[in-house]
Amino acid sequence: MRNPRFEVVNDERLLKSRIDGPENRSGIYLRGNASTIEEHLGLSGLEILYVGDHLYTDVLLSKDILRRRTALLVRELEDELKANTNCATEQQSLNRPMNKKERLEFEQSQVRIQLQ
Repeated sequence: MRNPRFEVVNDERLLKSRIDGPENRSGIYLRGNASTIEEHLGLSGLEILYVGDHLYTDVLLSKDILRRRTALLVRELEDELKANTNCATEQQSLNRPMNKKERLEFEQSQVRIQLQ
């Protein structure tokens, strides 16, 4: 069964039906199926980077069965990255005394070695 596929044609994510006709090799597409995409692009699975947001169906199956290079989008990291960005100033102020502590510990161990 051939799934309908669409080409993303502008920054507002307007979709254009791509049921027939040649593909734009550098385009962005939505839906479709592996064999149709490979056929129209004239590429093998190894030449395609497949990006998905589901570990099993998008990444593992695409990699293991279709032999595509895969990338995983992990939405849970968005909140983590925002938290890190929001706390950057506080983290820097915590890093300064920690770095000083580590330097002092190193100096102390050097002195202990010299005393032995």
